Amino acid sequence: MNENSIRQIALIGFGEVGGIFGFDFVSAGLRVSTFDILLNSEASRPAMLGKAMGAKVRACDALEVALREADLVISAVTASSAADVARNAAPFLVAGQTYLDINSVSPETKIEIARSLEESPATFVEAAVMAAVSPQRLKVPMLLGGAHAANAAERLRAIGMNVKPISERVGVASAIKMCRSIIIKGLEAITVESMFTARRYGAEKQVLESLAATYPDMGWNVALPDYLQAIS
Repeated sequence: MNENSIRQIALIGFGEVGGIFGFDFVSAGLRVSTFDILLNSEASRPAMLGKAMGAKVRACDALEVALREADLVISAVTASSAADVARNAAPFLVAGQTYLDINSVSPETKIEIARSLEESPATFVEAAVMAAVSPQRLKVPMLLGGAHAANAAERLRAIGMNVKPISERVGVASAIKMCRSIIIKGLEAITVESMFTARRYGAEKQVLESLAATYPDMGWNVALPDYLQAIS
């Protein structure tokens, strides 16, 4: 086995994305540990332990324990927690580890996270998740950024991830995601408003036919309207 191969993964955060990735990584033969703050809550701990057991992921009571011996550390927490998690993880990271932040945060927050890890011997790579995770799971497209993005991409593809290095500068990948989201989310909102109004006047079919005639390649008369309303 190549010495750069990823054999063990630590997931910080075991919510929807962490749960999906954890299950798929284990299914691919990798060892996976996780730490989630909900494990420290008496109310939520039983459910989290059950979820981890079902995915065959090792649940850890402390962040430091989850990070031990991991080749890859994936931060999949809430956006508001991403920077704090990086600061808390930094003292426990070691040489040879890659810290992959996949959280949907601003470019400035990614840069802040990178700075928090500058003194760490681990390497930092930002990731921008470019679609909903649940349908495509590990194959969800991600853009990578940072000085180590190209090298990390090879290792991540080897464990089934769909990644593309986009820039050696931290923040560019997240900027692409955020700017794209302005268009996508705006389109979602406009579509919902348009369809509600059109339905009120019994004009849905004609509106969609008109949009399909103007933009024939977008799928207005097929699945696009339902998709936009479902994810809005």
